[in-house]
Amino acid sequence: MPRKTKANNYKLEIYNSETVPFNDIILIFKSFGLPALQSEQCAMIIHNTGKYSAFHGTYDEMRSMQLTLSDNNIQSEIISDESKPKTKKIKT
Repeated sequence: MPRKTKANNYKLEIYNSETVPFNDIILIFKSFGLPALQSEQCAMIIHNTGKYSAFHGTYDEMRSMQLTLSDNNIQSEIISDESKPKTKKIKT
């Protein structure tokens, strides 16, 4: 298993859009390389929950996808996995 590097610790959180047709969202996901079924599933999760982190990778990869989504009036946010709060082990 390849080691994760800081460069790959980003995810793209995609938010539900009430104005973009469902099929258009699926087509965009397919253009990102997802198979048809997975594209449909991701679109359904976003529709039902309001958001979903469907993609993980480098900042540049996420930024490229984010620009494509933005061009299609779909809101998204790039989130660093490094921003997660780190838990400390407490000795008892």
